[in-house]
Amino acid sequence: MSTMKFEDKKNNLFRQGGFYAAVVVCLLAMGAGAYSAINRINPTKIQDNAQITITSEVRGAGNELTGVPYETTKKTEKNVTTKKTVKATEAKNNVAGFFSMPVSGTIIKRYSEDELIFSETYNDWRLHDGIDIAADKGTKVKAAGDGKVTDIKEDALLGTIVVIDHGNGIVAYYCGLNKTPAVKKGQSVEVGTVVGTIDTIPSESVEQPHLHFYVTKSGKVVSPVDTLKLQQ
Repeated sequence: MSTMKFEDKKNNLFRQGGFYAAVVVCLLAMGAGAYSAINRINPTKIQDNAQITITSEVRGAGNELTGVPYETTKKTEKNVTTKKTVKATEAKNNVAGFFSMPVSGTIIKRYSEDELIFSETYNDWRLHDGIDIAADKGTKVKAAGDGKVTDIKEDALLGTIVVIDHGNGIVAYYCGLNKTPAVKKGQSVEVGTVVGTIDTIPSESVEQPHLHFYVTKSGKVVSPVDTLKLQQ
C-alpha cells in the first residue's frame, strides 16, 4: 500500500515538472522571437528618420512671413533699376521726348506727299517734301528736339543744311541756313539749341525768306507737322 502511494506521488511530481518545463520553453521561445524582431529593425533607418525630422525643424525655425516673397522683391527692385537705366540711356543717346517749331513764323507752304503745289521759283506744279516757315534773314533757327548733329552740308538746291538725328528713326533737315552754322557735326543738342540763322534757298529763292524744314522717319520722307506734332 505504501509502495503505491509513493509511486503516485512520484508520478505527480513528474507531471508537474513537465508542466513547468513546458512553461519555461514557451517563455524562452517568446523571448527569442522578440529579440529576433528587434534585430530586424534597421537602426540606420531610425537614425536617418530622426535626422530628417531634426533638419526640417531647424530649417523652419525663426522664419517670418512678410507677405512679399524675397525673390519677388528683388525682381521688383531690378525692374525699377532697369527702367531708370533705360531712361538715362535715352537721354544720353539724345532721343527727343517732345518737339517744338524750329523757328517762329507762319507756315507758308505745307508738306505735300501726293498733291502738286505751285512753285513760284520754277513756275510749275510739284510735290513739296517739307514745310516752309516764313522768317526774316538772320532769324535764329533752333533744334526742334533733343538730338545729335549727324551732318552739315551744302546743297545746290537747298543751300546749307544741318541734319539732326532726333532718335527713334526721326531725322530732321534744317535747310537754307547761313554758311557757318552755330553747331558742329557730332555735337549733341537739346530742344531750343540754336543751330544757325535764316539765309537763302536757291530752289525757292523767289519766295519770301523762310526755313525749309523736312523730316524722315526710318528713311522715308514724312509730314513734319504730323510726325513731330508741331503747333504754331
